[in-house]
This record gives sequence, structure tokens and C-alpha cells, in this order.
Amino acid sequence: MRRGFRIALPNGLVGDPLVVVRVPWLPRVLLLDAGDAAGLTPRTLLDAADVLISHPHVDHVFGLARLLRVRLGRPERPLRLLGPPGLAARVRSHLGGYSWNLVEAFPLDLTVVEIHPDRTETWRFPTSAGFEPYAVGRGPAPDRAPVLADELLEVRAAPLDHGGIPSIAYRVEERRGLQVDPAEVGRMGLAPGPWLGELKAAVRRGAPEDEPLALPDGGTAAVGALRDRLLRVTEGDTLAYACDATPSESNVAALVALARGVRRLVIEAHYLDADLDLARRNAHLTAAIAGRVAREAGVDAVMPLHVSPRYEERVDAVLAELAAAAAPAAVETP
Repeated sequence: MRRGFRIALPNGLVGDPLVVVRVPWLPRVLLLDAGDAAGLTPRTLLDAADVLISHPHVDHVFGLARLLRVRLGRPERPLRLLGPPGLAARVRSHLGGYSWNLVEAFPLDLTVVEIHPDRTETWRFPTSAGFEPYAVGRGPAPDRAPVLADELLEVRAAPLDHGGIPSIAYRVEERRGLQVDPAEVGRMGLAPGPWLGELKAAVRRGAPEDEPLALPDGGTAAVGALRDRLLRVTEGDTLAYACDATPSESNVAALVALARGVRRLVIEAHYLDADLDLARRNAHLTAAIAGRVAREAGVDAVMPLHVSPRYEERVDAVLAELAAAAAPAAVETP
């Protein structure tokens, strides 16, 4: 079955953690962590609707500065950040480093969801007149309910330990897979584009069969007719993400439970198992442990990232160790 999510690692296997997840046919991007974002285009930064942050070490959040810079003055592009406790205050501190005497000219639609062990807290930032966040609600503990849920995606979270601070792992599920038949689009004489995303959105919200949808040739067609001709309903895609965690049995158990049965696990493989003592000291997973999580969770494929620079000339050894431990799960690389 074709995967719905398209995944890219702009910084490669060794650079800052930053995963770009695209939802086909929709102008929506999900970012997993926000390391150095210099390689992302302004369009990608504008399309990023949600950023799932594991923890606030600099290599995981350095790119937020560029993301926020692009989004200033674009309130029609809401941005939501999810991450560990204290994230709203950290974002406020970042914005507080600048002068905002002309703030009315730079509105920002920004929401922060903090994931605590026993609850979630949602914070909003004013669109103008300063950027002091204010609490707007609380939700249940992350082990009881999704931390994000809309008509397209559902996200669950599991706090892990990373050397004494929380690092959040995530499970992302597409609620319903709606695949476009490109051959049929061509037979209709139409070009692919944002209108196909609008069609999917209309189907997901249960639009009336006769609701008109604008076509790229200037005409319109009923949503029901377009759905029957162009869309194929499939099982939604799934992925799990974990980056930076102490190599403990409790973390492994939590990760296996979170990632159970997903199609793709994106996970750090920071050290070789020969350097397990170093991994314990610095609170990172080894490639062998990452592979074990993939195997025990029964995932289809595992994609490594955040390989230590000490192996920059030996990345193949890291991949080989991951593959041996993960089998029969396949290993994917960018």
C-alpha cells in the first residue's frame, strides 16, 4: 500500500534533527523538531502548520527563529507548537529579545501546547500589541487522549527521560487516507494543484454531494461526483518519532508501546552499541537499541537520524547495526 506521508531530512543523518512530513495534495507540512532550518524554503516554512518538539536543546529548536521570522505578518497562516513543559515561556523569551514598537505591523497567529505528565496546557500568543502568552485551556494527560486531533491528523505523545529532562516522543496517524488517482485527473484534462486538497477537505468534513468545487480550468463540479471519480479511500498512514532518550528499559518499553504497528519509525541512532557507556553518559540511543524498538514494535520501516558526528566517516556501520537489530523491518535513508 502506498504511503501517504512524504518524509525528508533536510539536515541529513548527522545534522540537527529536523524532519519535514508532507501530506500529499495538501499545502500542509508537519515538522518534527526544529533544528537548523537554513535549508528549508520559505514556502515550506509557510506551509508548516504544526511543529512537534521533543525537547528544547539548541540543536532541536534553533530553527524556530527562522520559522517565526517567516510567519510574522502572516496571521492567515496559523502556527501551532507542541512540546514539553515550559515551551511557551521559552518562545516568549525568544520573542522578548527583539524590539516591537511596530508590532501592529507584524501580527502572528501562534498557539503552544505544552505536554505535561498529567495534563496538556494550551497557550495563545496575542496576534498584536505584544507577545505575552496567556493560558486558554487544559486537556487530559497524554496517556489518556491525543495531544492534537483535527479532521486530518491525530497525534499522541509519550514523555521519555533524556538525562533528567523530558523528551517527548510522538505518534502521528492520518485519520483517513484519500489517495488521488492522477491518471483520472489527466483524463479529465485537469492539472493537479491545491484544488485536490480542497476536494479532500470537503470529503473529510462530509460536504453535501452537490456542493460545487472550483476546478483549475475555471469550471465547477459536484464534490460527490469528483470524489467517486478521483479519490480512493485507503488506510491512513502512520509514523512515530523519537529523538534523544536515555537508553533505559523504561524508555524502550514506552517507545515500543507508542510505535506499535506504525508503518514508519523515525528514531535517533546516535551511537554504535560498542559505545553504549557513552550513550548512557550522554542519554542517547544506540543504533542497536533503535533497531530493537523497531523490531519489537512491529513497524514496517525505520528511518534513522541524529547520528553522532563521531561516525560521519562510518555512517554505513551505524546503518548496518540498525538493520541487523531491526530485521525484518526495512531501513530507509533520505
